[in-house]
Amino acid sequence: MDDLLAKILQLQTEAEAALSEARGALVVLQAQIEAQGQAQDLASLAKEAHQTAKDKGWWDDDPAIEETAKALWQHTREHGFSTISDTVSVLKQHWPKRNVGEMMMLWVTEIAEAYEEYRKGRLDDTYEVDGKPEGGVVEVADLIIRIMDTAEHRDWNLGHAIRKKMDYNKTRPYRHGGKLS
Repeated sequence: MDDLLAKILQLQTEAEAALSEARGALVVLQAQIEAQGQAQDLASLAKEAHQTAKDKGWWDDDPAIEETAKALWQHTREHGFSTISDTVSVLKQHWPKRNVGEMMMLWVTEIAEAYEEYRKGRLDDTYEVDGKPEGGVVEVADLIIRIMDTAEHRDWNLGHAIRKKMDYNKTRPYRHGGKLS
């Protein structure tokens, strides 16, 4: 009888340990599900990235517009422009807020920063310096944020383009017909 009681106590202890482990796993799983629930689709993230860039002044009118308008006004006021604001208005219609080439080169800077983290052995790391997130993963995130900002500004449907490209890639031959890398 004592052996049977000892066996029951042992099984109860093992069951409690298993239950505790399962509860811990459940907490982790719930956190993962919550994080996935907070994840947004690509279009929503692109809108948010672009709005943040606008809020932080990256899409403001180029200050050179005002200077150029003043110089142009000095030269052309006798040729039909009635006020300096007319000149500024015309310039703003034809002056791009952001140079697309510049925006694409900013993508390259994020890749270069990610590469520097790789060279330092920190490509997979995320850390903070004075409260600012750093690391290779963060630089890749910066690249994606910049791309989404550009995509939203130019009204690109990245989700659709990614899906089309991924579907096409499934039809390609192994290593695209023999490419080494």
